[in-house]
Amino acid sequence: MKVYLRFSSASTFASWLVATYTGTWCSHVEFVVSKGQYLGSDIDTGVAFVDDQYYIDTKLKREEYYCVTVTQEQYDVIYQYARSQVGKDYDTWALIGNLFRRNWQQSKKWFCSELVAKSFKEADYPLLNYRTNRITPLDLLKSPLLLECSKEEAQNQE
Repeated sequence: MKVYLRFSSASTFASWLVATYTGTWCSHVEFVVSKGQYLGSDIDTGVAFVDDQYYIDTKLKREEYYCVTVTQEQYDVIYQYARSQVGKDYDTWALIGNLFRRNWQQSKKWFCSELVAKSFKEADYPLLNYRTNRITPLDLLKSPLLLECSKEEAQNQE
């Protein structure tokens, strides 16, 4: 089984702010659920399912797709956890989390990359092998478990 992730940036002030603060081109990461449907945490929606129309409206600039090979059991736990977070707010304070001793894993709000990381950790398959007060899209991009894949592969998953 594979879990597909999309890393992206948009032509918005919020996207620029996150990318600038975290030092990378991408400002967002989310699960690819099916063709044109994604699950993640965004400043405008909180944790939610969104479709391609949402990204047309936010002027998507760049996107890259990655996958992580997991067992069926891990796959189920990852998506079950992520779905259970739908409706929670976006964590704007996560951007300055490195200044405080905040525990990102027990959040009632989610920054996009922290939601993804916590979902994998719930399946006992952490994407990162170090402790931190925050997790950014750049941190996840550096994970040795990520394999680059095409948009077509990610959106045509079974």
